[in-house]
Amino acid sequence: MESKPGYILACSNLSRDTSGFIYREAPNRNIACSDIYEPGSTFKTVILSAMLSDTNIKLDTAERVRMGWKTFSKYSGEINDGSHAVVDTVSIPTVLALSSNVGMCELGWKYYNSNRNALKERVMSMFPYDILHLDLKTGEYRGKVNDLKPDRDFLNFCYGYSCYVSAMQLITYYNAIVCDGRMMKPLFCKGIVTNGKLRAIDPVVMNEQVMTPEVAKQLREMLIGVVQNGTGRGIKSDTYGIGGKTGTATYSYRDQHLYSASFAG
Repeated sequence: MESKPGYILACSNLSRDTSGFIYREAPNRNIACSDIYEPGSTFKTVILSAMLSDTNIKLDTAERVRMGWKTFSKYSGEINDGSHAVVDTVSIPTVLALSSNVGMCELGWKYYNSNRNALKERVMSMFPYDILHLDLKTGEYRGKVNDLKPDRDFLNFCYGYSCYVSAMQLITYYNAIVCDGRMMKPLFCKGIVTNGKLRAIDPVVMNEQVMTPEVAKQLREMLIGVVQNGTGRGIKSDTYGIGGKTGTATYSYRDQHLYSASFAG
């Protein structure tokens, strides 16, 4: 997505045909626009942006949170950062860089446990859950967020579950981080030629300010840290800078436990 005007420069639309183990285009459907899914850790950036907009969270070493594993209540079950996780207290940028589920839950429990709808409402006011009305013939679905009253659902939401979004909605949000909080509508068409004359399609601003420029700058710096020192360091390049967030979401399909891996940046 070209950041300032919002034009979509490239979009893959391949799905796996499990019968022949090949990839093919889905007819009358664009997967990036039409399919909604639990995003997992790429959504931690969205949750953190809501928290930064709402609270007095300190990104320097003054505020530290736990990572590793923790049980928050008798109903929550154990939240963990994987079988090799070590219990430690770390800064907020490190929580994002190492993609700590426990760290995100610590923040959510501290700042929103007594008013969970405040987090849900803030996220829904910032993230483009609604249909984007794309200039492409494809089915679109609204994103959604589960009821956050159960402890486990609330904690899951803090690290990217209990909600469903499309890839196009997610990139639209990440693009707003690049644009200092201005959210641009994704456009596939740059112009229409009629009788040899070009009519340009102008950029469309969906929301002038979903976050402050200061919050956007803080997020950009943290996303660079993910690639420089965190879970995204495998794609670090000496040629050009990359900022982004890795994501691994688990799901069940025909009694199989599977993983959905992604990167947004």
